[in-house]
Amino acid sequence: MKKHGLVDAGYKHIILDDCFTLKNRSKNGKLVEDPDNFADGIKSFNEQLNKLGINGAAYSDLATWAEWGFGYVKYDNCYIPFDNMTQQNTHSAPFWLGLCEWVRWQQPWIRSKRVGQSWRINGDIKPWWAALAAIPDVQRSEIALHGLGATQVPLDHRHRPHKRQTVEILGNRDLIKINQDPNVGEIISPFRWGIGPDYSGPSSYGTVFMIMNTEDVPATMFFNLTESWDIRAGRVYSVYDMWSHKHTGTVLWNLTLELPAHGVAALLLNDAGPEREEEREELPYCAGYWQCSWPNETYCSN
Repeated sequence: MKKHGLVDAGYKHIILDDCFTLKNRSKNGKLVEDPDNFADGIKSFNEQLNKLGINGAAYSDLATWAEWGFGYVKYDNCYIPFDNMTQQNTHSAPFWLGLCEWVRWQQPWIRSKRVGQSWRINGDIKPWWAALAAIPDVQRSEIALHGLGATQVPLDHRHRPHKRQTVEILGNRDLIKINQDPNVGEIISPFRWGIGPDYSGPSSYGTVFMIMNTEDVPATMFFNLTESWDIRAGRVYSVYDMWSHKHTGTVLWNLTLELPAHGVAALLLNDAGPEREEEREELPYCAGYWQCSWPNETYCSN
């Protein structure tokens, strides 16, 4: 992570999810680190991570993590402590608390923000896509969804950070910039249903669009700009591609994209001024006639 620049890009935690302790707890009920894997103890391991600018994190058992110096706790309701370890100010050490969802009817997105900084909203991520072998596109979709959705961006063994293409995807500073937006805390949300849900929302850097092809084959994706509530009608917008890190031109009214199987477009649109009459003449008056009116304000029905 440090070698490939991912720590500097913002990946600051290493989470030990399981199998790092002995199967049996100590006599006083505490977890015991596996001496074969952590000969000097997990506290020493975490201190070494700290020197690299990384903080250790783990799964449940807040008291033990405070003792070992961790700054992030993934609390998943396994071995629920009798004394409510998630209660605020139980420990003096500051924690970033990630909570489980268990089942959606518990609505963690409503209750969890009172005590934690992040929370799951569904079950474990599963590789349902038949073309999972197309790793770059699958990775792009996953990282874009987490990055632009203002959630934690995960990095695990499937991402193979030693590969250059993977490092470029994980370290995409445009996506991370949106993820860490200092002024706008809203997440992108579905604004239409194409092949699947398409997402849009505001940011300090422009209007974000994430268009995803969930099919196993390439697809042409088309949408009207004003389907996103953050876009104004009658305006021209510049388009910035967050994968190529380039401005690709301007767009008016609607946008068409060609995406590979499981591909995802990550775009930033910014107001480039009012539409010009000559631009209006080059396009059909309205791509979705049921949404539009003529300049004299009469309903456009054809």
